[in-house]
Amino acid sequence: MHGLWAEGDRILAAVSGGPDSLALLLTLHAFSRDEGFFLECCCVDHRLRTESAAEAQFVQRVCRSLGVHCTVCTVDVGEEQRRTGDSLETAARSVRYRALRETARTRGMTLIATAHHGDDQAETVLYHMIRGSGPEGLEGICPRAGDLIRPFLCVRKEDIRRFLRRFPYTPCHDPTNDEQNCTRNRIRLSLLPAMREYNPRITDSLCRLAEVLREENRWMDGETEKFWNRFGRIEENRACFPLPAFRQCGTALQRRILRWAAGRLSGEAAVFDYEETERFRRLLLRGRTGSRTSAAGIMAEISYGEARFYPGSTRSLREKDKIPFSCTVREDGTLCLGPWEMKTELLDAPPGALGPDQCLLDADRLEGPVTLRCRRPGDRFSPAGMDGSKTIKKIMIDMKIPKEQRDQWPLAADDRTVYWIGGRRRGRGAEPDGKTVRYLLLTLRRITTWTD
Repeated sequence: MHGLWAEGDRILAAVSGGPDSLALLLTLHAFSRDEGFFLECCCVDHRLRTESAAEAQFVQRVCRSLGVHCTVCTVDVGEEQRRTGDSLETAARSVRYRALRETARTRGMTLIATAHHGDDQAETVLYHMIRGSGPEGLEGICPRAGDLIRPFLCVRKEDIRRFLRRFPYTPCHDPTNDEQNCTRNRIRLSLLPAMREYNPRITDSLCRLAEVLREENRWMDGETEKFWNRFGRIEENRACFPLPAFRQCGTALQRRILRWAAGRLSGEAAVFDYEETERFRRLLLRGRTGSRTSAAGIMAEISYGEARFYPGSTRSLREKDKIPFSCTVREDGTLCLGPWEMKTELLDAPPGALGPDQCLLDADRLEGPVTLRCRRPGDRFSPAGMDGSKTIKKIMIDMKIPKEQRDQWPLAADDRTVYWIGGRRRGRGAEPDGKTVRYLLLTLRRITTWTD
């Protein structure tokens, strides 16, 4: 049983009254005493058919005969559909599992058992195959996923029918399962029977495929985790790793690494399809610094030998570039620019040692009021300690400021001179010297999380 439960567990069986879930209830009831777990039942009435209330009553009668507590939950699938826009099948599944978990929480149950069996597994593998899923999808239904267990994945539908003949119960029948109005029903009613003409044991073959891929996926997940633990870096809403390490990995591992990055930033297991994954992979294998692409709300960019991923898209970035941050001034005189603020202090004497987030200017040599702004076309900068000047763009490239941050990087400047590339480099303009009488101390601080 794949170690699905342990002595002392409290298992909530999801029972609709159909043959599969009825067999699950009877099996768990028979095992509960010897295995040492506590059993209860939950029947979710979706109210999609007139017979559903009677079916819930049937489940209650069976539970009473077994001495098992039964909770009946009535849910509103239509309301879920209206709220989410999901299909009927998806909405029903969402409210069903929500009701099961709420019942488990209320009743103090530790596990929820569902009646998915081997034929369901074969159907699921084919469903994902048709959709073009990768190895993760082809592993099908897991015997255990969090609080969900599926003890029947090792048995076939025909085994369940034979088992039920031993009991004085007539299971309910849902006629919608006989309608070929959805993909899964067509797979079960048409595709699998046709495939059995080529391989009478196709269900067993597909179940074995799922089991093999499940174990191989676990191994690949481990290798992916090793890569990220050794080379990866998470910074706020960014995921980064060095390109040389990525390029030394095999193709299969590279794809997993990319899907892990997407999942880490989106909160999903994987958000890239094959074409998107390959587009990202080609970028990281062939691109140069500054190259970037996006898909599924994730931006990938090459920056000085490193791959960087962050939420965004090339389209939204272009739109954002057209609207640079504008500086605002608080009542206390603090300058604010996007996620940055800069405090200005007029001093009669120089302070002690300056931090990397501070800059000191000669207040009487400034050409105009100092403000906080982003770079502008034609901006040049004269670095302290160097002759001549360079464009701000060239200076930022030399300092390895990522391309996606340059148009938003804070500059302390007036209308003619850039005095400080915030937190990075001070310019020659208005440098204090032995004749300085009044000093202007600039202190820069990030006040919100950087968003791209």
